[in-house]
Amino acid sequence: MQIFTRFTPGIALVNNAYQNYQLGPVMCKLEILIKMMCILVSIFSVVAISFQRFLNINSPMSGQINKSSNPRTLLIIIFIWIASILLALPLAIWRVYRERLWMDWDEVNTLVNSLTVQFCYNFICVL
Repeated sequence: MQIFTRFTPGIALVNNAYQNYQLGPVMCKLEILIKMMCILVSIFSVVAISFQRFLNINSPMSGQINKSSNPRTLLIIIFIWIASILLALPLAIWRVYRERLWMDWDEVNTLVNSLTVQFCYNFICVL
């Protein structure tokens, strides 16, 4: 997950240094997409590995032990990435970049409706 480890600290550094969101509306949506996508890829990968281990323990003589180079493995990896992108898209779409001008300060932040977040996380937990 080099994407996540290279991307997240830079965003956090900018947000903490300026105490305000300085990255603009495009990064507002891209940031949540990349973060959520990486989290989901990690979760789905662990689930796939655990399921493969379960199958190997359940039927040790099936001949599928340590065959990670078969075409089915590539399809599973592609499916994991596509599913992660599709499940992360609603948060990216519904995230809003908002600017408010006070008398002496321009406040910039991002937000997602709490009902949207609750729906997305409940949907992901059901999976």
